[in-house]
Amino acid sequence: VANDPSDAQAWNDLGHFLRLDNRPTEALAAFNDAYKHDNESVEVNYNLGRVHLALGNADNAKRAFDRVLQPSPAWKQTLNDSYAKIATMHGDSAVQARNWSAAIGHFTNSDNLRSNVDVQQKLKQAYIEQLRHLLTHDGNDKQAELLFGEAGKKFPNDVPSISKSFAEAWTAWADAQAKVTAQDFEAKRDRLKKAWVYDRSAGNKKRFIEAVVRLMEVYASMQNKKKEAGLEYADALRYATGDKV
Repeated sequence: VANDPSDAQAWNDLGHFLRLDNRPTEALAAFNDAYKHDNESVEVNYNLGRVHLALGNADNAKRAFDRVLQPSPAWKQTLNDSYAKIATMHGDSAVQARNWSAAIGHFTNSDNLRSNVDVQQKLKQAYIEQLRHLLTHDGNDKQAELLFGEAGKKFPNDVPSISKSFAEAWTAWADAQAKVTAQDFEAKRDRLKKAWVYDRSAGNKKRFIEAVVRLMEVYASMQNKKKEAGLEYADALRYATGDKV
């Protein structure tokens, strides 16, 4: 480098040794100098991508690896592991921002590039958090149930645990429901019914039956809802003595 500061290969070699010596910041500076003098070098761009990745610079790493692939598509298989790490880093950032939908996309992309147990756990948790968000924040039960089906297909062995978490989200949504009008109590009953559907625990059954009884009482206090009160009473008896929704 001292003999010829414009020698890209010399800068690249220096960066390589600095990287091996666990000095990534200095290695990055050397690789940047190599890039200034030969921005089309596959080797230089590959090394730039690796050191950016080590430093947590996901976007810069991806740009460098993209410059490797553009002239050399044969590198795709070699770079899959690096692209998977980049996708995981983006997923982690999305989790920090509580953007569960984006996290699902990034972790799915990472797992498709390179199957990884840790990434799969992150993906499963992102599904669970997005299910909660869709119910308790957005009130979008239809989208939530579609996403539950998607999560079940992705993690067939984990359906029971995902179902339990989904049921907890339905319960939380029910607890957040106002309790003023008959429609409010109907909504709470329906949400607790869903909680019982997704997790057939004794506790969920009890909460659901209590919601049915409370709605019956609300109907009974209304002149035009006597018939509905009788139907709710019949339902309460049926649910209390059986396990079918």
